[in-house]
Amino acid sequence: MKLHLHQQIQIYESVHHVNLVNHKGHELPVKEAFEKAIHAARDSDPIIAANAHYLYFDFHTECRKMRFDRISVLIDRLTPALDGMGWYHSQMTGVNGSGAGEVKVLSKQKGVIRTNCMDCLDRTNVTQSALARWMLNRQFRAAGILSHKESIEDHNDFMIMFRNGMSPHLPLK
Repeated sequence: MKLHLHQQIQIYESVHHVNLVNHKGHELPVKEAFEKAIHAARDSDPIIAANAHYLYFDFHTECRKMRFDRISVLIDRLTPALDGMGWYHSQMTGVNGSGAGEVKVLSKQKGVIRTNCMDCLDRTNVTQSALARWMLNRQFRAAGILSHKESIEDHNDFMIMFRNGMSPHLPLK
């Protein structure tokens, strides 16, 4: 576990592990084992303690009865981390007639959110798509594409592409 966490930290700097595994039933032993392993690694290694973070989110309780909007509870808890990790932002400078130029890096992403669950991609997909929407809203506002009061959810054509993997050629769902 420690080797894996060090590799993740080397790649991403800050790693936030969001555990979506159910807290009862057949998933409980996996949840407990993961928590025990990550806490032991954090307790014994200052680099891991500083850069590998753990958060349990009770997806089934928070989002029961298809209330996926309740994922906002998780996003609220992660907002300080998301703000701190930022995103990659670059700009082409000195572009000539052939389109060649230099890339000026304005900011780099300094972290990642990793989610895990056991046998259900729905939990991971709901969570990761909510994180993506949150981050796209921040990026589009910073780039001036959206006003401070707008969100991507206000733009139906964009949301159709977002739900279909960003390809405007996929059939509507």
